[in-house]
Amino acid sequence: MSNGGNRKREGASPEAVTRQVTAALEQHLAGLMVMPQRLMQAQIEILAEGMNFMSRRVKAQAAFLGELGQVSSVANLAQLQRNLVENISRDWTEEAKEISEIANRNLNTLVRLAQGSPGIGPGLRQLS
Repeated sequence: MSNGGNRKREGASPEAVTRQVTAALEQHLAGLMVMPQRLMQAQIEILAEGMNFMSRRVKAQAAFLGELGQVSSVANLAQLQRNLVENISRDWTEEAKEISEIANRNLNTLVRLAQGSPGIGPGLRQLS
């Protein structure tokens, strides 16, 4: 088993080896922190989108109530209710798509990070 790396370290001072190991471990720990941080960012992004959606829905509901006060016939009321149900259905469908896109985008980012293995940086690979 030829290990050129071991031969290089044989002549290295203990301080140099310690610095090399410390640098590799710092890089490894920094890489490990990327995933939890990115997960938190993804959760916040989805939460923010959910809050924006609820804000839009409350405004739409307020508009419906304003229109409800203007109803002059049963036919107008029926049309207003039909429009409300159609709008709610469309809005929820669009929101599900938006949340799905956010989740997919963040999942793809996490997969790329995991595949790149930033937590197993080249510093540790050099020591093996």
